[in-house]
Amino acid sequence: MTHGTFAIGTKHSTGPRSHPYAVAIADFDNDNTSDIAVANSGTNNVLILYVFGNETFGKEESYPLGYGYRPNSVAVTDLNQDGTDNVEILMKMC
Repeated sequence: MTHGTFAIGTKHSTGPRSHPYAVAIADFDNDNTSDIAVANSGTNNVLILYVFGNETFGKEESYPLGYGYRPNSVAVTDLNQDGTDNVEILMKMC
């Protein structure tokens, strides 16, 4: 990764049976480095992979969505443009 771009061939495990379906890239921890959110339909969670300034993955956080949720997309935006990430919206469509 160089200045907000990811190197070709960089790999990171999302866990056994996770079946990653979609990703979104944004700065989730306000460190001016792009991080990755992954929708894992196999394990019913959204995984956040935090990237350090030295271009390596560091801390990761998993947000479980409950049995049978099967997320297949993830989107990121700052709805009120305050630069913070303190509101999360998870929507299940039937």
